[in-house]
Amino acid sequence: MRSIGEFSLVREIGDGFSGSVVLGNCSRSGRQVAVKLPSQAKLLGSSKIPKLIANEFEVLTVLKHPRVVEPIGYNPRAEFFRNGQGEKVWTPYLALEMIPNGEVCALLCEKGRFSEETSRFYFLQLMEGLQYIHSQGFAHRDIKPENMMFDSNFDLKLIDFAFATPLAAAASSVVGTPGYISPEMYTQPNYDPSASDVFAAGVVLFIMAKGAPPFNEARRNDPHFVGFCRNRARFWEGQFKKDPDMPSSQAFVDLIDRMLEPDPAKRITVLQILQHSYLASPPSAQEAKDEIRRLRT
Repeated sequence: MRSIGEFSLVREIGDGFSGSVVLGNCSRSGRQVAVKLPSQAKLLGSSKIPKLIANEFEVLTVLKHPRVVEPIGYNPRAEFFRNGQGEKVWTPYLALEMIPNGEVCALLCEKGRFSEETSRFYFLQLMEGLQYIHSQGFAHRDIKPENMMFDSNFDLKLIDFAFATPLAAAASSVVGTPGYISPEMYTQPNYDPSASDVFAAGVVLFIMAKGAPPFNEARRNDPHFVGFCRNRARFWEGQFKKDPDMPSSQAFVDLIDRMLEPDPAKRITVLQILQHSYLASPPSAQEAKDEIRRLRT
């Protein structure tokens, strides 16, 4: 069995932009973990990969919250035998808590959408996580269903903090995933990354409730985004005509409009979202978790 540091590696359980995620067992505690291992090709091809892994670990050591994945171990240069012939390489790795019940994205891709009550519940948990992250002086900058997972109690956990950045200084780089990237990332040399997190979370809520994104990218060459910016009433009319089953309450429409506001200075904040009428009545945790359990069977 291969091992790295104090972790024996069992099998690959996922992949990411830099390499693979491997199920591991900690020899010290016996705890199951998820080990992020960059591929050698990616390491040789980009000097940014070790910095991103280091950044994720440094941010996660500050964040301690039920909605945030827990870091278990990190080594910037660990000895690793990657095949049966004993070929030794040096690699960074990051070990994280094992989150057992899968990605929000995987379930949405398989089942299409969640009920509005379930969408509201997990959106509220997403906002609780973002409120905490921002309160600790960071922005995530890659909010998307792929980075939202269900823990053993079917509560939400946010993962992949490689692009996380301090709020103390305005951000300038375009990072994240097309479709969730805020328009100001493309157009403003200095932008507020917390407002960009809100924009991405608005796209997530729309996808959970409808099963499809509101537009492909928040750029002027995307006709759906342009249509949203120019005429909200016509945008929503088109959405309800194509999909009469999607949420249509005034509170839902108003919240999405304010989260996807193209001007970040006018965009709603996380604290304002938590006080919005869409979240005025607490969503049912039991109903939401039961739905996810049913969808996973």
